[in-house]
Amino acid sequence: MSSFGDKLKTYVSHRKAHGCSADQIAALAEQTEGHLPSTYLQFMEAAGNGVDDFLRGSDFTFKDLEGVREAAEELLAEAGLEPLSSSAFVFTMHQGYQFYYFQDGAVFYFMEGDRRPEKRFDSFESFFDSVLHNMQ
Repeated sequence: MSSFGDKLKTYVSHRKAHGCSADQIAALAEQTEGHLPSTYLQFMEAAGNGVDDFLRGSDFTFKDLEGVREAAEELLAEAGLEPLSSSAFVFTMHQGYQFYYFQDGAVFYFMEGDRRPEKRFDSFESFFDSVLHNMQ
């Protein structure tokens, strides 16, 4: 098991986590033509239908993902910015005014009022580590 896999297993073992089904994972992979980071897919397998205290107040579960890209595009349009590229994947929306998305494996962030999205993390694993650190 990878170091991320070990970290994820430890995290979910102490919480009430509900992973995505194989069909849900396949739907994500199909929707993105296989361009999602493997660590994100591992996370979704372990906790993609919810986990007690992860990203409280944010939409990140499989069922939440349906409308987050549209909401993200609205925020960008309101700011007068270009839409996301077709390969971008919005994986978290917080309270309707900020979101995170993948672009070529890196994690980008945008908040209402910003002048443009910014790269925050090189990988989903780094994003996950940051969330765990901020929970402590």
